[in-house]
Amino acid sequence: MKWNWEQKNWPEFQYDPSTLSELESQFLQQSGMLLGTLKHIGADEKLHLTIDLMSTEAINACHCVSVLTPEATLYLARDCDHLLLRCS
Repeated sequence: MKWNWEQKNWPEFQYDPSTLSELESQFLQQSGMLLGTLKHIGADEKLHLTIDLMSTEAINACHCVSVLTPEATLYLARDCDHLLLRCS
């Protein structure tokens, strides 16, 4: 997939919002579940969940821009597990 600025019609980029409506709905539902979960867990669990979510997001963002190889992903995942253990 090309970045927006790589599209031939950039900067007059256009999109159909209806193509994103299902994904947006899923995101909002999952965000609400996360916020509800955070209100009902202790500080330690909150820290672990926050680290896990941030680590996952960082790895996924790197994949989006093709920064990480599969080997690097495994290394980071293992590193994140060690971080979680140190926070226990």
